[in-house]
Amino acid sequence: MKQVLRCVVTIMLITSLCMMSFCDKVIKLDVLRIAIDEDSVMESYAYGTFDISTVKLDVTYRDGSTTSLHINCSMVADTDIANLKSQGTHIVTVTYEGRVVTFTVVIDPPLSETLSLIHQLGVEAGVIDLTYEEWLESIRGEDGREIVLQVSSGFIQWRHVGDQNWNNLIEMSSLVGPKGSDGQTPSIGDHGTWVIGGTDTGIQVQGPKGEDGSGVLIKGIVMTYDDLPDASVQGELYLVREDGSGHMSNGDGTWEDIGTILVPFDQDIRDHVDQVLPFIHRSKNLFDKTLELTDGFVISPGTVSTDGAYAAYKTSDFILLPEEGTYVISAESQSTRIGLALFGMDNLYLEGSAQNVSPTGTGVTVTVEQACYVRISFRSSDLDTLQIEKGTERTDYEPFGAFILQEFILDFDPALLTEDHIKTIVLEDMYDVRLDLDDGNITLTSAFDENRMIRIRATLNSKNGIFNYLNTSIASKGQDNYTSIHNNSDDIAPIRTYTTVGANHGYALPAITTQGSHGKTILDVGSIWTDGTTTFTLLKIESDNILVFGRDYSLDSRGIVNGYLGGVPDGSTMIHVSNAVNQDDIAVTEVSWAQLYPSVNNVTTEIYVDGLRVSEDETSHGDVIKVMETYDVMDYKDLLDTVRAEPGLDHARNQIDGIVRITITYEFRKGLNQTVTSTFRALKDVNIGNCGFVQAVIPQLTGHSPFRYLPHVKENEGYDFSYLTDISTYDISLSFRRSADLLEEGRLPDRIVSWLIDDATSKKNIGFVMGYLPDKSDTRDDVRTHNVNDMLWDLRSTRKMYPVALGGGGMALDQGDYFSVIAYRNYLSSDNQSETLTDAYTVRSGNDLYVFIDTHENNNFESWKVPDFVGFNVSVVDMSDNFMLYSDEIIGEEGILFSSSVSPCEPYAYVILKLN
Repeated sequence: MKQVLRCVVTIMLITSLCMMSFCDKVIKLDVLRIAIDEDSVMESYAYGTFDISTVKLDVTYRDGSTTSLHINCSMVADTDIANLKSQGTHIVTVTYEGRVVTFTVVIDPPLSETLSLIHQLGVEAGVIDLTYEEWLESIRGEDGREIVLQVSSGFIQWRHVGDQNWNNLIEMSSLVGPKGSDGQTPSIGDHGTWVIGGTDTGIQVQGPKGEDGSGVLIKGIVMTYDDLPDASVQGELYLVREDGSGHMSNGDGTWEDIGTILVPFDQDIRDHVDQVLPFIHRSKNLFDKTLELTDGFVISPGTVSTDGAYAAYKTSDFILLPEEGTYVISAESQSTRIGLALFGMDNLYLEGSAQNVSPTGTGVTVTVEQACYVRISFRSSDLDTLQIEKGTERTDYEPFGAFILQEFILDFDPALLTEDHIKTIVLEDMYDVRLDLDDGNITLTSAFDENRMIRIRATLNSKNGIFNYLNTSIASKGQDNYTSIHNNSDDIAPIRTYTTVGANHGYALPAITTQGSHGKTILDVGSIWTDGTTTFTLLKIESDNILVFGRDYSLDSRGIVNGYLGGVPDGSTMIHVSNAVNQDDIAVTEVSWAQLYPSVNNVTTEIYVDGLRVSEDETSHGDVIKVMETYDVMDYKDLLDTVRAEPGLDHARNQIDGIVRITITYEFRKGLNQTVTSTFRALKDVNIGNCGFVQAVIPQLTGHSPFRYLPHVKENEGYDFSYLTDISTYDISLSFRRSADLLEEGRLPDRIVSWLIDDATSKKNIGFVMGYLPDKSDTRDDVRTHNVNDMLWDLRSTRKMYPVALGGGGMALDQGDYFSVIAYRNYLSSDNQSETLTDAYTVRSGNDLYVFIDTHENNNFESWKVPDFVGFNVSVVDMSDNFMLYSDEIIGEEGILFSSSVSPCEPYAYVILKLN
């Protein structure tokens, strides 16, 4: 029998969850609500002048941000567009991102028709004795300017377009004919326009909207009309529950009944909850103990007695019994009377009763013929166990509110079950990824498999001020004790010129440790010093006794920096040459190497959740989280030249030239699978070493051994990575080159797969895969072959992995050279893998979904399901000869159906598919 985790929450919370669910769970939109900007809609439009694009739509997004859009024809039905070409009052329905709103447009009749009607009525009333043409000419004026009409102060008035003053055209009363059957007293039509003689003139009765009109503020719900507050502000609105009508304040103590308002308070919330939030169960108990209680006992005719005999009793507020039928009232500890009084929806007393009951009894039953209210009296000691439920028999007690079903939350700690936590659970069930942003610190959380969550911590506060991974960890669902599986704090990829720089790296320079305090300040940055042989430039004051110096640069024949001149300071003293304010000698006690930070400038970073920018610290939920950044790697030559020319200023300034510009988009989806899209643009002529756009250390977990698989490469130094190979004792650095290490010329190793295998069970547990898309951007096999000098993979003795996509051997790039790369980083759970497969995973890039399958076993009609992509078209990107694909056109219900045949000569089989 399934266990149920019980929790009390307020109806308000559940209502908000339901409303949120209708908007977001079912439709899964970014837009929270839309509304028409009333100021963009005129009271009426001259015939033929209305333009739908002049109407504005106010859009509010889930994260609270807003925008204003001009409505276009794609948002409006063709029938509405057609209607707007004719006179009359039209209701226009606007649909945007699943949200719907309506507004009214009044199209005046053609001016000629209105004027003709007025002339006819004027002639019939004897107030116009001109022909229509003569009369029209008399009001047109010499300039022939367009006129507009209105009714005001008993007159039909006109003015030229652009003028401010109105002119009386004809008095309304003069258009009234003789009393009798021919009378033509003006009246107000259904569309709010004047009707004369049964003909709609198209002229609005109400004038233009005033500037000082007060808005309406919904304040809340009261039980009866008498409960409306004595003092209120004009425009305040209350719902009166007894009749469901709205009452709006006139500001003088009186209230205007504005009729029925549809509100969700009397809807059966459970119906909604069960439909869209299956893990939320609304309690059967209708009694909310948090509502106001009254001392005493309810007696006929519905009043509460405070007689001393009832000192131990409480009486509830009005409780809605939402439909006809029988209800049971009970309490676990009751040993005396339960009282009740029934009230109609008009709040009038119907009947009441009191019964003696016992803790083991059936409780008090009451049968009602229609929805009504009930007030319950009970002993104060029964407050925590009182229950009102629909049915004929008493059942086990449940608190009022909602329950989260246990099967949806494994190993859940009830102590964590706060309202905020419930909201978090709801959102995390609705969306794939949670983002917590706090002062530049990023936490991303997602479901890893059926039983575990995965979390990546990252920061924007790195040494270079750009996005940087920190750590990846996992935990059982419902728990917060995450275990680290990947220390990825150096996994963002730098560039390599004559040195490694950018990402987590700075220019490698000598750092001087001094005897005591050196006494230098920012005013001395840019000063030049010598050790007696070589000059050095002070670039950074690291601390009171550490200084970082820049070395002079050397240039090649093209004027490109290709290294440093000289070595490190040699000797015990550095002597001032120029530019310093404090020119005292520097006593050197130690020389070491340091990295100069920041080494990048012009940094911009933006974070988006499902396309909506996150502009401040908050918690957000979505299906796609994007971190988008751009930065320039500083040109060392310009950095050194600028600091020398402008001493006394920090080197960290945007005015220093860049040598290359990097743009990166980190895209996180369910399971924190990542697509990393990068571009590289040479801002100056530059020489490039081996550059990759992703890199990674191997994951680690206590009690597990790391294994590695790299397709398409030969055995290298005794390691054959065509098999999933144990690298627990791996301690050498290997280079895999296209000139010597490929099994097949032109077929490049685009991915590397790592698994942590449980030492006790020899079973795969957690995997990590990293690679480039082999058919898109500049990592296509043919392009990558051209762009990479020789080395394709650099596998260090530290077990760090570097896939090379560009450069090598000091490749010369010209200013403006541009490259783009699409890479990915996925974490794999063995729970989501077939036992016969080495790995199976997907990568999302734009509208394309890539499927990667590797196997080292024979498979006979094996399938790997991708349920969200049934019906998608299939194209083969790459496939080994020993892999047989049956799902070669579209994805069916069985998923990707295949067979494979491996042997010592062909130890693995694989396929890479693209679905779209």
